[in-house]
Amino acid sequence: MFTQKQISALKHLISVARDVPVLTKKILWFLIEASEMITKEVAVTLWENRDGFTVEEINEVFMGMKSMRSCNWVVHLDEIMYLLGTDFEFEYHYGHLDPKADAGFNSDGQFKNVNHEHPTRFTFWLARGYSRDAITLPITKTDLEVIDLSRPGLYPDLEASRSRHT
Repeated sequence: MFTQKQISALKHLISVARDVPVLTKKILWFLIEASEMITKEVAVTLWENRDGFTVEEINEVFMGMKSMRSCNWVVHLDEIMYLLGTDFEFEYHYGHLDPKADAGFNSDGQFKNVNHEHPTRFTFWLARGYSRDAITLPITKTDLEVIDLSRPGLYPDLEASRSRHT
């Protein structure tokens, strides 16, 4: 079990990460909040031209997540999760959870030269790997627009004074 301070620290590190798209940070925050203190496996799928997301935005989130998990980047998201002592991790994969598909995941269209009939979509998890048991949550761009990255809760007094001055 994690403390609210640990969750706030994780959100703070994500929010101050340099060169990471804002949309990526907001997806991560959304997953953290939805996981109920990193106790429930959760996932979201962003679909091309659905719920307000464009292909460019979906690819931006994917590249941002990829860079945050890279050992060659400024943020070492995997290592931060290890430090928290959790076996949960942030994952991503082209496609969507689909109980009818082989292994419970549909990645049709991943290789555009093979099948052109499927929309671009990526699934993002906060779970134990590519969990097929994760709760897939609905998400819209509007859901993300209300997330205020300047208020992770780590320094509540400072965050409150900032909001009074803006």
